Amino acid sequence: MRILELVSGALHASLQTMVDLELIIDGYDTSDFSVPSIEDHEQNRHHNGLLFLIRATTSSFSKAIKVKRDYVRQLVAGWSSWPGRLGIRMRLNALRNTAAFSSDEALLFLLEINEQDFWAIRREIALILLDRVKDVQPELLADVEARVRSSGAAYYEKYPIEEGQVDWRSHARDTVVWLRLKMLKEAGVLSEAGRSELDVIVERRPYLDRAVQDSDFFGSYSSGVRTVVGDSTPILEAAPDSRLEVAAELNHSPDIDIRLGWSAYCSADPKGAFETLANAELISTNIELWGTFLGTLAFRKNGEQDTLRNQIVVDALAVLEVLEVERLKPIAPAIVDVLSFGPRQNVGNFENWCDRLWEAVCHSDFEINFDQNLYEVAINCPAGRLARILLSEFDRTRQEAGADEARQRARLALAASESSSAGAVARAVLVDAFAYVLHAERPLAEQHLLPMLRADSEEGRALRAVLVSHGNINPEISQFASTEVLRGVTESQPGSSNALLIASCILRPALAAVRDDAPGSWGISEGDVRNALRESTPELRAGALNVLEQWMTQNPSGTEDAWKNTVEPLFERIWPKDRSLLDDGLNIDLMRLAVGAGKHFPDALEKFRHYFSRYAGQRSSIFPLKGSSALKEFPEQVLDLLWLLFGSTGDTNDEMADVLDRLLEAQPDIEVDRRFQSLELRTVRYE
Repeated sequence: MRILELVSGALHASLQTMVDLELIIDGYDTSDFSVPSIEDHEQNRHHNGLLFLIRATTSSFSKAIKVKRDYVRQLVAGWSSWPGRLGIRMRLNALRNTAAFSSDEALLFLLEINEQDFWAIRREIALILLDRVKDVQPELLADVEARVRSSGAAYYEKYPIEEGQVDWRSHARDTVVWLRLKMLKEAGVLSEAGRSELDVIVERRPYLDRAVQDSDFFGSYSSGVRTVVGDSTPILEAAPDSRLEVAAELNHSPDIDIRLGWSAYCSADPKGAFETLANAELISTNIELWGTFLGTLAFRKNGEQDTLRNQIVVDALAVLEVLEVERLKPIAPAIVDVLSFGPRQNVGNFENWCDRLWEAVCHSDFEINFDQNLYEVAINCPAGRLARILLSEFDRTRQEAGADEARQRARLALAASESSSAGAVARAVLVDAFAYVLHAERPLAEQHLLPMLRADSEEGRALRAVLVSHGNINPEISQFASTEVLRGVTESQPGSSNALLIASCILRPALAAVRDDAPGSWGISEGDVRNALRESTPELRAGALNVLEQWMTQNPSGTEDAWKNTVEPLFERIWPKDRSLLDDGLNIDLMRLAVGAGKHFPDALEKFRHYFSRYAGQRSSIFPLKGSSALKEFPEQVLDLLWLLFGSTGDTNDEMADVLDRLLEAQPDIEVDRRFQSLELRTVRYE
């Protein structure tokens, strides 16, 4: 029994933390995706995390129900009120237990579930319809079947279809309804109306004219993984002068092992593969094989024949140097990859190679989704990786006072001014290294990067995001491009995983002012920071509070000193005093700062009083208080904080019982406080 209580509480707390991290929000629930099946199943094999707690909960439930049935039933009923969808799925799985629940109770719960969960939960609902329908009241069964048949269309219609997009909604509805009706049919309780509906679906979707398969119970299904290494046997068995001809034919084989035979051969015997290619004509089919060969040279295990492979790279590029740009295009990506990791300094006519490769990748135009992280797009495409090579070589030449610096400067300017998609990703690479570019090649920043950073375009917005998310904002950048930095901050997208990094880049100028650390060297003022926080997203404001918390915990003089000399004055100067920005999502961050203030907790609470917001919905954690000495040292102020967060109505959370007990232990007479009594009455305790 105690194990069930502990693991159930731990699972609830984990889900609450996921809410705080916005991994469970509105209709989006990562916890649901990470647990294919509540009961043990092969599909759970390659998942972890919450699965271990779920396994412990379901295992202890089956034992606890035999000991204290009524209490366990009550505990299970509480699962469905947890954040996200896992608690509901766990309750559905428990309802299959005939010793704990009746069939009527199982189907009544199916009628209580909201539409979103009723249609999103696939496996657990289907199994209820298979296992718990034979001895149920006919009226309940009719109501459940009617809901299955009739409500799906309206649910899926709520999803909009964009222009040109295939309308998938009726297919999705038919698939889910088909599975549930098949379960009722297999259980022998499907009505005539249900049989007719099932026949209509099968006629409309011939691919559903079959028996139910295990994969039908899951939204996504893994059939296992097989490592494909390629079979080079046909190439090895061919005569040396026929190997390329055989390899070219195998490239079009329907058998993936055979199709990857040339790649396997190149990996196993790079020297033999090179000699075979070097002795053959540079015709189109052979150039394609060169691309595969170079690709295997680019990716190697640490220390694997490095000397041999590096020499082969040098020799290979010497052979391919005769190719004009047009014929170089198909293998340019592979050459870029080789140069990313290979011996650039030993390559003959390397500067010529750089010019020709840039021309080749520029001709390979591609579409960019500027809503994605542009820098990540850049480093995952040939043009972006080549831009990194060009910048790295420029830096090496500057340090060594090489003879090609002027040529490399011109090439970087050419890349930065390129109008194609290749130019966009090259600019992203250069903006990522903006501090270096501004220091080493200021005209490049002035003439090519700054105009694009100022642009009111998709690329301009994406480049500003790179600047504040990846660039190390220093005083020189803030002087040179203060407006662009501030725009990048306020344009940051909701849900950005870089909120903390973005926030830190604008808090540093304000910190310099508080510490009187050359504040005049920055081009961003405290007022600029305050306005940026006001105009930015809640996620970025939360990121700013996280930065302050990190500064507190990392302070060599301790968190109390950090609060008094850094965090308190900084917060007072930069935080926007605007009630419209109140957000209960910031409560936990403000709590952490107040708790970190230590002996200054009362002062911190007074400072933050007007910034706390009463909890609404699922985000109601008070976790920072649980391990805090404030419970013992400042019980009155902690109770004051709890009242600010929860008020006189509504539920509390599962952390409240422990906090109230510790307050009572620290100050017994606090029990007569009406606020304490109100919170106690609304707190669920698991005895």
